[in-house]
Amino acid sequence: MSVSRNYHSPLREEQMEQTRERLLETLTEMLAASADEISVAAVAERANVSVRTAYRYFPTKEALIDAFNAYIGQRMHSPTWTFDVEQLTELATGLFRSFAQNERLFRASRRTNAGHELRKRRKADQVREIQRSLKAYAPKLGERKRLQIGAVIHNVFGSEAWLAMLDNWGLTGDETVEAVRWATEAVVAKLEAEKIESEKADKADNKARKSRKG
Repeated sequence: MSVSRNYHSPLREEQMEQTRERLLETLTEMLAASADEISVAAVAERANVSVRTAYRYFPTKEALIDAFNAYIGQRMHSPTWTFDVEQLTELATGLFRSFAQNERLFRASRRTNAGHELRKRRKADQVREIQRSLKAYAPKLGERKRLQIGAVIHNVFGSEAWLAMLDNWGLTGDETVEAVRWATEAVVAKLEAEKIESEKADKADNKARKSRKG
Protein backbone atom coordinates (compact mmCIF):
# COMPACT_ATOMS: atom_id res chain seq x y z
CA MET A 1 0.00 0.00 0.00
CA SER A 2 1.50 3.30 -1.05
CA VAL A 3 1.47 6.30 1.25
CA SER A 4 1.26 9.75 -0.31
CA ARG A 5 3.48 12.39 1.20
CA ASN A 6 3.43 16.12 0.83
CA TYR A 7 6.72 17.14 -0.74
CA HIS A 8 8.30 20.18 0.87
CA SER A 9 10.51 22.14 -1.51
CA PRO A 10 12.47 25.02 0.07
CA LEU A 11 13.60 26.09 -3.40
CA ARG A 12 10.04 26.33 -4.68
CA GLU A 13 8.97 28.32 -1.62
CA GLU A 14 11.89 30.69 -2.14
CA GLN A 15 10.92 31.18 -5.77
CA MET A 16 7.31 31.86 -4.79
CA GLU A 17 8.40 34.44 -2.24
CA GLN A 18 10.65 36.10 -4.82
CA THR A 19 7.76 36.32 -7.28
CA ARG A 20 5.48 37.80 -4.65
CA GLU A 21 8.10 40.37 -3.65
CA ARG A 22 8.72 41.18 -7.30
CA LEU A 23 5.05 42.04 -7.74
CA LEU A 24 5.01 44.23 -4.64
CA GLU A 25 8.24 45.98 -5.61
CA THR A 26 6.79 46.63 -9.05
CA LEU A 27 3.75 48.24 -7.47
CA THR A 28 6.10 50.42 -5.39
CA GLU A 29 7.83 51.57 -8.58
CA MET A 30 4.49 52.27 -10.26
CA LEU A 31 3.33 54.42 -7.36
CA ALA A 32 6.63 56.31 -7.21
CA ALA A 33 6.17 57.01 -10.93
CA SER A 34 2.69 58.42 -10.17
CA ALA A 35 0.65 55.59 -11.66
CA ASP A 36 -2.95 56.77 -11.39
CA GLU A 37 -4.72 53.40 -11.32
CA ILE A 38 -3.64 49.98 -10.13
CA SER A 39 -4.89 46.45 -10.69
CA VAL A 40 -3.50 42.97 -10.23
CA ALA A 41 -3.31 42.58 -14.02
CA ALA A 42 -1.47 45.88 -14.53
CA VAL A 43 1.11 45.06 -11.86
CA ALA A 44 1.61 41.57 -13.31
CA GLU A 45 2.18 42.95 -16.80
CA ARG A 46 4.70 45.51 -15.55
CA ALA A 47 6.52 42.83 -13.53
CA ASN A 48 6.60 40.37 -16.47
CA VAL A 49 4.62 37.85 -14.45
CA SER A 50 1.59 36.05 -15.84
CA VAL A 51 -1.73 37.43 -14.68
CA ARG A 52 -2.80 33.96 -13.64
CA THR A 53 0.24 33.64 -11.39
CA ALA A 54 -0.31 37.11 -9.91
CA TYR A 55 -3.87 36.23 -8.97
CA ARG A 56 -2.60 33.22 -7.02
CA TYR A 57 -0.84 35.64 -4.69
CA PHE A 58 -3.43 38.41 -4.78
CA PRO A 59 -6.91 37.15 -5.74
CA THR A 60 -8.38 40.66 -5.47
CA LYS A 61 -7.15 44.24 -5.70
CA GLU A 62 -7.94 44.63 -2.01
CA ALA A 63 -5.63 41.71 -1.20
CA LEU A 64 -2.91 43.38 -3.27
CA ILE A 65 -3.40 46.69 -1.44
CA ASP A 66 -3.29 45.05 2.00
CA ALA A 67 -0.14 43.12 1.08
CA PHE A 68 1.48 46.28 -0.28
CA ASN A 69 0.72 48.28 2.87
CA ALA A 70 2.32 45.55 4.99
CA TYR A 71 5.25 45.26 2.58
CA ILE A 72 6.03 48.97 2.48
CA GLY A 73 5.86 49.15 6.26
CA GLN A 74 8.44 46.38 6.53
CA ARG A 75 10.63 47.94 3.85
CA MET A 76 10.54 51.27 5.63
CA HIS A 77 11.36 49.55 8.92
CA SER A 78 8.46 51.52 10.34
CA PRO A 79 7.14 50.56 13.79
CA THR A 80 4.12 48.32 13.98
CA TRP A 81 0.74 49.95 14.48
CA THR A 82 -0.01 47.41 17.21
CA PHE A 83 1.23 49.61 20.02
CA ASP A 84 0.76 50.47 23.65
CA VAL A 85 0.09 54.09 24.55
CA GLU A 86 3.36 54.19 26.48
CA GLN A 87 5.16 53.54 23.16
CA LEU A 88 3.37 56.30 21.27
CA THR A 89 6.32 58.70 21.10
CA GLU A 90 8.68 56.00 19.85
CA LEU A 91 6.13 55.01 17.20
CA ALA A 92 5.67 58.59 16.03
CA THR A 93 9.37 59.44 15.79
CA GLY A 94 10.10 56.15 14.04
CA LEU A 95 7.39 56.82 11.47
CA PHE A 96 8.67 60.33 10.76
CA ARG A 97 12.16 59.00 10.12
CA SER A 98 10.77 56.36 7.76
CA PHE A 99 8.74 59.02 5.92
CA ALA A 100 11.94 60.96 5.26
CA GLN A 101 13.65 57.88 3.85
CA ASN A 102 10.79 57.35 1.39
CA GLU A 103 9.83 60.93 0.64
CA ARG A 104 9.56 60.48 -3.14
CA LEU A 105 7.10 57.61 -2.78
CA PHE A 106 4.92 59.47 -0.28
CA ARG A 107 4.79 62.61 -2.37
CA ALA A 108 4.01 60.73 -5.57
CA SER A 109 1.27 58.67 -3.96
CA ARG A 110 -0.59 61.84 -3.02
CA ARG A 111 -0.99 62.87 -6.64
CA THR A 112 -2.87 59.79 -7.80
CA ASN A 113 -6.12 57.94 -7.31
CA ALA A 114 -4.13 54.78 -6.66
CA GLY A 115 -2.24 56.40 -3.81
CA HIS A 116 -5.49 57.68 -2.33
CA GLU A 117 -6.99 54.19 -2.45
CA LEU A 118 -3.98 52.70 -0.70
CA ARG A 119 -4.02 55.33 2.04
CA LYS A 120 -7.76 55.05 2.59
CA ARG A 121 -7.52 51.33 3.31
CA ARG A 122 -4.43 51.77 5.47
CA LYS A 123 -5.99 54.61 7.45
CA ALA A 124 -9.06 52.52 8.26
CA ASP A 125 -6.82 49.85 9.80
CA GLN A 126 -4.95 52.49 11.77
CA VAL A 127 -8.16 54.00 13.17
CA ARG A 128 -9.28 50.58 14.42
CA GLU A 129 -5.91 49.94 16.04
CA ILE A 130 -5.79 53.32 17.78
CA GLN A 131 -9.31 52.80 19.13
CA ARG A 132 -8.37 49.33 20.40
CA SER A 133 -5.23 50.62 22.07
CA LEU A 134 -6.97 53.55 23.77
CA LYS A 135 -9.79 51.34 25.06
CA ALA A 136 -7.26 48.90 26.52
CA TYR A 137 -5.28 51.74 28.11
CA ALA A 138 -8.19 53.75 29.51
CA PRO A 139 -11.30 51.55 29.65
CA LYS A 140 -13.13 53.94 32.01
CA LEU A 141 -12.71 56.88 29.66
CA GLY A 142 -15.87 57.83 27.79
CA GLU A 143 -16.22 56.66 24.20
CA ARG A 144 -16.53 60.18 22.76
CA LYS A 145 -13.47 61.33 24.68
CA ARG A 146 -11.52 58.35 23.32
CA LEU A 147 -12.63 59.28 19.81
CA GLN A 148 -11.41 62.85 20.30
CA ILE A 149 -8.04 61.74 21.61
CA GLY A 150 -7.73 59.07 18.93
CA ALA A 151 -8.43 61.60 16.19
CA VAL A 152 -5.69 63.89 17.51
CA ILE A 153 -3.20 61.03 17.80
CA HIS A 154 -3.93 59.82 14.27
CA ASN A 155 -3.45 63.25 12.74
CA VAL A 156 -0.46 64.38 14.79
CA PHE A 157 1.92 61.86 13.30
CA GLY A 158 0.43 60.94 9.96
CA SER A 159 2.37 61.54 6.77
CA GLU A 160 0.10 64.51 6.01
CA ALA A 161 1.29 66.25 9.18
CA TRP A 162 4.89 65.43 8.33
CA LEU A 163 4.59 66.93 4.83
CA ALA A 164 2.88 70.01 6.23
CA MET A 165 5.78 70.55 8.62
CA LEU A 166 8.20 70.36 5.70
CA ASP A 167 6.29 72.35 3.11
CA ASN A 168 4.25 74.86 5.13
CA TRP A 169 6.61 75.46 8.02
CA GLY A 170 10.01 74.85 6.46
CA LEU A 171 11.19 72.39 9.10
CA THR A 172 14.02 70.00 8.43
CA GLY A 173 13.57 66.26 8.77
CA ASP A 174 15.25 66.24 12.18
CA GLU A 175 13.11 69.16 13.32
CA THR A 176 9.92 67.31 12.38
CA VAL A 177 11.03 64.38 14.53
CA GLU A 178 11.68 66.72 17.44
CA ALA A 179 8.29 68.39 16.93
CA VAL A 180 6.33 65.15 16.83
CA ARG A 181 8.16 63.92 19.93
CA TRP A 182 7.04 67.03 21.82
CA ALA A 183 3.47 66.70 20.52
CA THR A 184 3.04 63.03 21.37
CA GLU A 185 4.55 63.45 24.82
CA ALA A 186 2.00 66.21 25.48
CA VAL A 187 -0.87 64.03 24.22
CA VAL A 188 0.20 61.08 26.37
CA ALA A 189 0.50 63.32 29.45
CA LYS A 190 -3.01 64.68 28.86
CA LEU A 191 -4.36 61.20 28.22
CA GLU A 192 -2.84 59.97 31.49
CA ALA A 193 -4.56 62.81 33.35
CA GLU A 194 -7.89 62.01 31.68
CA LYS A 195 -7.45 58.34 32.54
CA ILE A 196 -6.85 59.10 36.22
CA GLU A 197 -9.88 61.40 36.38
CA SER A 198 -12.14 58.84 34.69
CA GLU A 199 -11.01 56.13 37.11
CA LYS A 200 -11.65 58.42 40.08
CA ALA A 201 -15.12 59.24 38.77
CA ASP A 202 -15.88 55.55 38.24
CA LYS A 203 -14.80 54.70 41.80
CA ALA A 204 -16.93 57.53 43.16
CA ASP A 205 -19.96 56.27 41.22
CA ASN A 206 -19.42 52.73 42.48
CA LYS A 207 -19.10 53.98 46.07
CA ALA A 208 -22.29 56.02 45.72
CA ARG A 209 -24.22 53.02 44.35
CA LYS A 210 -23.05 50.83 47.23
CA SER A 211 -24.10 53.49 49.73
CA ARG A 212 -27.57 53.71 48.21
CA LYS A 213 -27.94 49.93 48.34
CA GLY A 214 -26.75 49.86 51.94
